[in-house]
Amino acid sequence: GENLPAEIRDRLLEHTGTRAVGPFEFSLDLLDGGPQVVVAAGQTDAALTLQAVGEGAALHLVRYDYDAGADRVPVLDRLVLDVRLPFPVAEARAFSPDGRLVAAAEPAADGRARVTLGDAGVYGIVHLVAGAAR
Repeated sequence: GENLPAEIRDRLLEHTGTRAVGPFEFSLDLLDGGPQVVVAAGQTDAALTLQAVGEGAALHLVRYDYDAGADRVPVLDRLVLDVRLPFPVAEARAFSPDGRLVAAAEPAADGRARVTLGDAGVYGIVHLVAGAAR
């Protein structure tokens, strides 16, 4: 953030949710509430992000489990994620280029949502639709 104007940088650094650490000192343990997404069951090499959308959040999943022999990322039968969100999840809607991705959500420990994915290819989006307030 050194490229930001001083007044913006100062506001960010003074925010109660901000913790400043050195360039190689970041750890998921530093996050308030811990990691936002935890793999509860299954295994994959992936990147994911959560984006706020009008009716909840969109979970974007990109998998990197490349199989050189098959020259593709094989479909993953099942992956279970515990996701921390500021709302309960009423529904999970899956979208993928091949249309095969399936998703379901249910309450999990600590107010998280347990999101179960099936037939996950190289890329997919899960719309986590917000339910009634907790």
